[in-house]
Amino acid sequence: MVKKASESKKVSEPKKVSEVKKVNEDASKEKCCCGCCNCKGKFAAALILAVCIIIGFCFGCGCCCRKNKVAIVDVVALVGKSAQVQALKVEQEAKAQELSAWLKQAQESVNNEQDQAKKEALLKQYSAEFAAKREDMKQQYNQKLQVLDNNITQIIVTEAQKKGYQLVIAKAYTLYNASGIDITDELSKVIK
Repeated sequence: MVKKASESKKVSEPKKVSEVKKVNEDASKEKCCCGCCNCKGKFAAALILAVCIIIGFCFGCGCCCRKNKVAIVDVVALVGKSAQVQALKVEQEAKAQELSAWLKQAQESVNNEQDQAKKEALLKQYSAEFAAKREDMKQQYNQKLQVLDNNITQIIVTEAQKKGYQLVIAKAYTLYNASGIDITDELSKVIK
């Protein structure tokens, strides 16, 4: 017996809108971990809403802000104005010029060598020396910069504590500031 092509490919589709609704309702009634209903998403949404309400109440009413003073600091501006950081930059530029002069002499030495084998050996030697000098210069700069960063951070903490601030936020990470006080100018007088 031969079946017609149209008979073999029958698709079972719901014929009524009520049947479609029933299929959708059945699909949405997956059981969650507790077995009662599909509450996973509802619980997460309720938890997020509760946290937002608590945060909004605590910071929105102003009662917490009166007790907890918040300060804002433009750390980039403080670092830029610091005489110690400026001196470190000048020192770094001088070292970079020294390294550049050394590199020029090394290139001349390699270019003056006539023997190809000796030329390649010199090039290899100078390349290794250059990499070592550059790495040493970078490490010294980073160490000194870390010390300066720690000093600036300590000054910010000390001054904030003296003035009674409970929280200090970097201006670069602040999207909205309703109650924080910018203390950058005050700190720039202290940081040298």
